[in-house]
Amino acid sequence: MEEQVPGAARWVAMFAEQLAAQAEPLHRGLAAARDLDPAHWAGAASEVYALARPELPTAMGAVVDLHAGVRARVEGHNTFVHTLPHLLRDADPDERARLRALYLGTAQDVAAFLRARADALDLVLPDPLSESVPEQRLPEQVPEQRAPQRALSREDRYAALVRDEVIAGTRTERLRWAV
Repeated sequence: MEEQVPGAARWVAMFAEQLAAQAEPLHRGLAAARDLDPAHWAGAASEVYALARPELPTAMGAVVDLHAGVRARVEGHNTFVHTLPHLLRDADPDERARLRALYLGTAQDVAAFLRARADALDLVLPDPLSESVPEQRLPEQVPEQRAPQRALSREDRYAALVRDEVIAGTRTERLRWAV
């Protein structure tokens, strides 16, 4: 019986594709937020838009930035869950356990990251008609969790850390190739 590979690869791929498809309309919305003029609007729509208009371009910019961060994180996780079956196929039992622990830690990190970004999105532009406006405070950065490592030298620990970050898709800065 073949071992079940962790991760919902098809679901993560569809989520990444949906986020990619949303990027262009969000950028168009940002451009429209700067140019939209309610000169011929009347009633409640005009009143609410007049209240929100000064903050709308900044808020849409924040939405676009939050979306870009979520998209990058989900695309990295997508790469990881699609690479994981290939890594597990030829791995020895210790490496399988390490990769599964890495997957669980990464999945928890991604879930916490998505919840934090959803909370940040709720704070971008509060409802101007609401009497209870939430406090304008962004959630703290979600800490990265790492799989447990054996006792290794400093260089080996760094190499293992970089390898795990690259595999999990959480490493976003460029690597220095020449030391």
